[in-house]
Amino acid sequence: MANYVFGIDVGGTSVKCGLFQTDGTLLEKWEIPTRTENGGSEILPDIAKSVKAKMAEKGIAADDVAGVGIDVPGPVNDKGELSIAVNLNWGYNRKRAFRRTRRNGSKSSKRRKCSSSR
Repeated sequence: MANYVFGIDVGGTSVKCGLFQTDGTLLEKWEIPTRTENGGSEILPDIAKSVKAKMAEKGIAADDVAGVGIDVPGPVNDKGELSIAVNLNWGYNRKRAFRRTRRNGSKSSKRRKCSSSR
């Protein structure tokens, strides 16, 4: 039976991590920097490395982890997908969308959604 869970809070400047027992008892907390360069492509790999390192440090086997909960700054749909997290450089980029609308000759200030091309 799994005895541990990890809680992860992804913020724009740091990722706060916690190791808990399954009854909710906090065992340890730590932070890692949020690397938003390159479209935030290293955020999730950094989290995975940090969790795996903590497991190794504490001698926790994968079978002894019930789960990992991740909190992100943005709306998550019913499929568990995050469509936008601007402070992480994930998804919709309001400035780029506005510039693209104006560059295409539109006089409207209407903003259109577009994906980040990073």
